[in-house]
Amino acid sequence: MPGIFMMNDRNVVDVRNSLVNAFLDVHKTRDYALVLWLDDDQLIDYNLFLRLLNHYEKSDDIQILSGRYLKYSDRDLEKKTVCAFFRDSNEYKPVPLESQKIVEVDACGFGMLFVDPDVHVRMQELHGNSQFMMEEWDGTTYTEDILWCERIKEDGKRIFLDNSIKIGHGGGKCNDRSALTPGPSP
Repeated sequence: MPGIFMMNDRNVVDVRNSLVNAFLDVHKTRDYALVLWLDDDQLIDYNLFLRLLNHYEKSDDIQILSGRYLKYSDRDLEKKTVCAFFRDSNEYKPVPLESQKIVEVDACGFGMLFVDPDVHVRMQELHGNSQFMMEEWDGTTYTEDILWCERIKEDGKRIFLDNSIKIGHGGGKCNDRSALTPGPSP
């Protein structure tokens, strides 16, 4: 049985599914151009946010775009890796920090993610009200965001990381602004 991640006493899978299903109900009567997934402990300079949004909006090819943010490992809060991955056989490897451009990735976290609403509409067509899930294979727990990425890639969608946009990750400490790096204007 996979681990269960909680958000305010609710399973994160249930929370994400509830949020996306509520959005899709409203999206039927209103035309939205963007879904923004944003964790409460992501820290981003306003100008960097606008630059990331601009990169998303100016590309017709990008339906899913993440900024670069760091993931804290479960064992050592000081050890950080990028929360975007390339898949090598059956293993996910973090995207190197060196790249400062937009790159296609195989999976990413949902800490700060722009998604075209049509992507969520398509996921609902394929998976009903359960776009997000968590599973365990060979002793490894695959979280809801990584499995969502796998499902959407199976449908032919592409996921991108803007490695030039550094987003601070408070690791559950929303007031830790030391992770924030101001950037140039968009």
